[in-house]
Amino acid sequence: MSAVYSAAEAPYAATIASASAQYNIPQGLLASLINTESGFNPSAVGPTNDSGIAQFIPSTAQALGVNPLDPTSSINGAAQLLAQNFAQTGNWFQAVQLYNGSLSNPATSNYANAVINGAANFGGNPSLINSSGTTPTPLTATSIANAQNSLATGTVNPILNALSTWLSGGLLEATFIGVGAILLLGAVYMFAVSQGAAPPPATVIKNASKLALAAE
Repeated sequence: MSAVYSAAEAPYAATIASASAQYNIPQGLLASLINTESGFNPSAVGPTNDSGIAQFIPSTAQALGVNPLDPTSSINGAAQLLAQNFAQTGNWFQAVQLYNGSLSNPATSNYANAVINGAANFGGNPSLINSSGTTPTPLTATSIANAQNSLATGTVNPILNALSTWLSGGLLEATFIGVGAILLLGAVYMFAVSQGAAPPPATVIKNASKLALAAE
């Protein structure tokens, strides 16, 4: 669907189309943002010292090299800022939120909803815009259960995979057998010592030390 502009909005249509193409953002989204910000009024002045058709505050305008009262410069600056926000957040909803303020401010969510839904008035598809990029997945009981299941089955943690292989390979059984054999031999030796059939451990160690010294 092509963008539809009123007579008052039409003078800026070509700039919006050009800026949208240059910064790879939905044309309807940019048009709706301009409409939400100023109603396409290039002389608009906001309550927080923001001005122009895209309502830039002086510090942001300076950082982007934008002349807020020049519609062409301002529209291109708005497109550039939206593109930067999208690169930072990965989705248009939060990109529009950041244009208006911070992600933690509930008012910016209302603003983003208004801008995205308003894109339909300029040939945009709000559902498609909302689905563009990577929308953060909320943490739910299901997602937590899936994560726990992944850990339990060893699909995430390589240590669990190694442990699973060790157990399934019968190595645990072999380890127990080896330890058991050592304990059994130790018990037999100590019994032999008690019966006088074998030298005590101290003698064995002492003789071994003498052999080691003689070998040097």
